[in-house]
Amino acid sequence: MKTFDYYDQVYSLDNDEFLLIKRMDEMSFSCYEVYIYQRKVKLTARKTLSVCSWTKIDATYNEKNPVTGMYELKGA
Repeated sequence: MKTFDYYDQVYSLDNDEFLLIKRMDEMSFSCYEVYIYQRKVKLTARKTLSVCSWTKIDATYNEKNPVTGMYELKGA
């Protein structure tokens, strides 16, 4: 599965922490992941939430061509 990942938003929090929202897009859905990074001796992250939603429902199907006998992709 090929996805496109990028960081969407960054917010500063208290105590040397910041909130980072990462977005991941695929052909059928998008996901947002929220991380809280803490800056102490080294930068550490903890994932706190993931939310995904469908952007497109795949309505394609294979159908056998009566002339060639080969399966072809049909549908929207």
